[in-house]
Amino acid sequence: MSSIKNLKKFISIFLFVFLSFVISAQADTFKIEAPKNWKVVNGLFGMPYSILGPNINSQGRSVITVNKVTEEDFPFKFFEKHKYFESYKKSKQKWADKTGNEIIRFFQDDLENLKNFNKKYNTGVSYIKNGKGFMEKNFYLSCNKKLYILKYLMPLINRTEDLVFIEKSIGSFRCD
Repeated sequence: MSSIKNLKKFISIFLFVFLSFVISAQADTFKIEAPKNWKVVNGLFGMPYSILGPNINSQGRSVITVNKVTEEDFPFKFFEKHKYFESYKKSKQKWADKTGNEIIRFFQDDLENLKNFNKKYNTGVSYIKNGKGFMEKNFYLSCNKKLYILKYLMPLINRTEDLVFIEKSIGSFRCD
């Protein structure tokens, strides 16, 4: 009986996730899928492209942003030497010390869901700010002499609801 219940739950979750990605956003020379019920905004706080999650609770909402720079302005070779991760950690720790926030952990992923990019790099941190937990991830993707910087910021309390949508959206990123 429980296996049938688990199968129904799996099918329900799969259909929900599949049907949620019916919205596809296209801007400039890239394409990224925006989850259903998330809002696509151009020019929010100076960011060319943002996807805002539903405002689930008082801790805020999850946000995905996309920014583009030329590789000459931000050379990708900096990442290949793995110096950037150390620089990122020092910068975030300095920020946390200055603002009274607490770093939980730093991380890097293998980026398996971004197979279309030969040059790719990411950094991430989870931290406590004013008693609330957050996760931030940055993805640096090289495409046609452009460096796309995808970032998400997610309240940890939203992780169960939002992480699958965020990962699917990031994984859908394509550039021309």
